[in-house]
Amino acid sequence: MKKIIFLFIMANVTLTIKLTAEWERIPFGDDIYSIIIKTNGDIFVGTEGRGVQLSTDNGNKWKILDNGFPFPFVSSLSVSDSNIYAGTFGEGVFLSTNYGVEWKSLNTGLDSLNPSGSVWSVVAEGTNVFVGTPGRGIFVSTNLGQSWYPINNGLPERIIFSICMKDTNIFISVTGIGSNNSFGIYLSTNKGEGWNEVNSGLSNLSIRTIVTNGTNLYAGTLGGVFKSTNNGESWESINIGITDFRILSLALNDKYLFAGTYDGKIFMSTNSGDSWKRIDNDITTSRIQTLAIGNGYIFAGTSYGSPKGIFRAKLSDIETSVADIPVNNNQISVYPNPASDYITISIPEINPTVNRRVDGLVDKVQIFDMLGLEVLSVGIGLDLSTQKIDVSHLPTGVYFIRIICSNGACSIVEKFVKQL
Repeated sequence: MKKIIFLFIMANVTLTIKLTAEWERIPFGDDIYSIIIKTNGDIFVGTEGRGVQLSTDNGNKWKILDNGFPFPFVSSLSVSDSNIYAGTFGEGVFLSTNYGVEWKSLNTGLDSLNPSGSVWSVVAEGTNVFVGTPGRGIFVSTNLGQSWYPINNGLPERIIFSICMKDTNIFISVTGIGSNNSFGIYLSTNKGEGWNEVNSGLSNLSIRTIVTNGTNLYAGTLGGVFKSTNNGESWESINIGITDFRILSLALNDKYLFAGTYDGKIFMSTNSGDSWKRIDNDITTSRIQTLAIGNGYIFAGTSYGSPKGIFRAKLSDIETSVADIPVNNNQISVYPNPASDYITISIPEINPTVNRRVDGLVDKVQIFDMLGLEVLSVGIGLDLSTQKIDVSHLPTGVYFIRIICSNGACSIVEKFVKQL
């Protein structure tokens, strides 16, 4: 057995491991921070330990692309036409113009502007390349990375987690350090010459990822997922069915929206985030650091925790194994809201089309804070029609309530505000 394993390693072949009816694991010994799937189906991944790797057969075999790439810790990848850009933890940005066969450093001028060399996000569009850094803000190159200049006018802090391009607009997530750890989303409509805050409706400003399908914007935060349908002017919480609110990654196409969390959970929506269903089947406790859709699969790259690697599942298998949570704007009422001492929950009905009623009895009520930590759980057989829930001991802030109904008839999430 040891001899067989050795031969596979030398041939850069990765054995996939079937985990459930839907999921299988592609073992990697390193953390995965970025997955890019080109239109031809080829997959590039950025790892913390072995640089950039390429698969041309949907993840069954991998090749390390390290010629001219001296630093193995890759934080982000971006593809524009035939150019592949790699941001690293400590050595800036690299470019390959020949499919990863060779790489060259693009740090002329950038190394003096960003002494740490760390790049957390890179996005390329045409001849423009944008990079977000953990301390020096955002930089742009208008000549394919040959020179750089900062575009931080109007930003309160210089730590950039995510960059998202939507038409001619640039959205970025900005965070701080110490006590100044929440700044949120900023928008530039003039190629980065100036920035404006667009946080209306965001109850959590710890933004980890921003994505768009060209129409809607979605933000993954440490307090759940939010959606904007008006170019960031306002945001709404879309977390019905989500039970782990620390969102690290999002991926979407015309049909699916996926969210990956800090504790290894993956949720799927097929109705633009109106409702979600958990789909990961406890395949890992690692952080879902990155998600990508392509080749008829959803791919999840993980970091920390166990087991590590890339996980993949056929979209057709997932779709046939789950169903959307019924959405009814009147299905749950929490009052008073805001609340000081007690709350009462009312659930008149879940889905009248299938005659599923709660009739006051639920199995459990859980309350989570904005970090996704459970702060209260009220037990089995609770009669919501007669019992109030004491929240007087909770600190002021925004909380999420999860109601689990009898016989699995429902799993509903709603928000309430605790005040003094």
